[in-house]
Amino acid sequence: MRNKLIFFILIFFYGVIPYLSSAETNEALDKASLELTHERSPNKENTKEKTKRFSSTAGFQQVSGFIVSADHVSQFFLNGSYRFKEKWSASITQSLNRHYFLNPNSNDKGVWIQDMVLSLNRKFTGLPYKSQLNTGLSSTLPFSYYSRVNDIITVSSVYLNWSLKLDPLFNIRSHWIKNLAVFINPIGRYYFSLYTTSRTFKQSLGGTPLPEFLLGIQRVGLSLNITDYFSLAGSYGRWVIFPYKTNYERDKSSQYDSYYQRHYYLLSLSGTWIINNKWKASLSYSHVDRLDRQGRLEMVLFDDYISTWAMSVSYSFAFNSLHNPD
Repeated sequence: MRNKLIFFILIFFYGVIPYLSSAETNEALDKASLELTHERSPNKENTKEKTKRFSSTAGFQQVSGFIVSADHVSQFFLNGSYRFKEKWSASITQSLNRHYFLNPNSNDKGVWIQDMVLSLNRKFTGLPYKSQLNTGLSSTLPFSYYSRVNDIITVSSVYLNWSLKLDPLFNIRSHWIKNLAVFINPIGRYYFSLYTTSRTFKQSLGGTPLPEFLLGIQRVGLSLNITDYFSLAGSYGRWVIFPYKTNYERDKSSQYDSYYQRHYYLLSLSGTWIINNKWKASLSYSHVDRLDRQGRLEMVLFDDYISTWAMSVSYSFAFNSLHNPD
C-alpha cells in the first residue's frame, strides 16, 4: 500500500503540477514505431498555424508467426485524440483481437477485447539541436479477460519519447545523414491489482505472482526517411518485470521462475509507407523473448517459434479547425 501511495504522488507531481503551471507539452505512447515529422520552413511574417482539435485513427493489423501452428492474430483498433491546449492532448484507445489458434475443447470464440487505454500527453519544444520530446501518462480500464479474471484494477504508465535528427548535430549535408534520426523510449509501469497472485482453478496448486511494476527502455534505435513517404526503422528494447512479493516459500535456487524479476528484450525492424495524409501502411518484424534462461542470459535474432511479422494499415482524420497562437 505504501508503494502504491508513493506511485500516486509521483504521478501527481509529474502530470498535474506541470499542467497547472502551464509548462510546455504533449504527445506519444506505446506505438509500434516512432514517427518522425518533417520540418517545415518557418514563415517569419505569420507564425500562426491552424491545428485540429479532434483527431482519430482507425486501423487493422495482422500479426503472424513463421510456423504453421503459430497463433495468428488480427487486431482492430480505434484511437481518438483531443487537443485542449497548444501542446497538451488527451486520447483514448480501444482494440479488439481475433485469435485463430484455439483449443478445440473450449468454447472460446477467439475474439478478445483489450483493455481501454486513457492517455494524457505533453510535448516539449525549443530543445537543443531541434530534438523532439514527448511525455505522457496513461492508465487502463480493465475490459480484457486477463485483467478481469486476475482482478487487475488498472495499469498505469509513465513514458517518454525523445528523437534527434543527426543533421543539426553533425552539420553534414549528406542525403542519408540528413534523414537519419535516433530515438529512445523509456517507460515505467505499475499494475494495481486486488491480489498478488493469479486466480486458481480446479486441480490447480496455486496461482503465480502477478507483475507489480515494469521498468526499462521500450525502444532505442534509428529511423531513416528514404523519401518523404517511406521510412525504415530498427530498434532494440530491454525491460524488467518485477512480480508481487508473496508469502509462499520457494526454493531459492530457482532464480529464474515467475517468483523473481524477469528480463525481456525486443528486436524490431519496420518499414512505413505514408500513402497520403490520411492512409498509412507498414510491414514489420519483431522478436520479443525472455533474456534470462536457465540461469544465464541468452539473446537470439530469430526463432521461428517466437518471432513474428506484422502488416498494418490505418486511416486518420481530423476536424474542428482552430486558429491557435504560436
